[in-house]
Amino acid sequence: MAHQVAMLGGGLLCIAGGPLVVQVLYEDTLPTLLLSAREQSLKDPGPVSSTLQGYAMANMLFYCGSLLWGADRSSPVMKLSFLSRRPRVVRNHMDFIAGVLDGHILLGCDPGTWKAYVSQFMFLVVKFVPSWLPDIKLDTLKKIAAGLRSWHEHDLALSLLERGGPQAISVVVETFL
Repeated sequence: MAHQVAMLGGGLLCIAGGPLVVQVLYEDTLPTLLLSAREQSLKDPGPVSSTLQGYAMANMLFYCGSLLWGADRSSPVMKLSFLSRRPRVVRNHMDFIAGVLDGHILLGCDPGTWKAYVSQFMFLVVKFVPSWLPDIKLDTLKKIAAGLRSWHEHDLALSLLERGGPQAISVVVETFL
């Protein structure tokens, strides 16, 4: 049910708000929510609720992006101005994730929410839109993969690096050595 709600929410945001709303969601709204979530919460939601919040945010953000930008990098439709922003918008969001995982940015949300958000978002990107990953800086991919490995998400970390394009192949080899 939560999966379907996220799909509906993502679809409605794309249709009603358009490309700019999705861009703001990736670059501003969601990071701000994750940075300041504890200040707004009056009571501790508990581990199950926190995890579900993370999954819901990841699903909605992913569906907004995938509905708007699609999965194909080489499509002639990508020449439209709002679609050509995808590499920069996704790169900025991945830089935010890497910055938090690397300890350079401190979160205000529950750690369970953050872990569920990152794990689910990365899973969805790796599985359904791996064509987005070659646009991400190698250093960013390394930091995200290291964070996933620290949570014992070894398979997801490896899949992320494998789909990161030719520049990430050396990092994949290093993980096996």
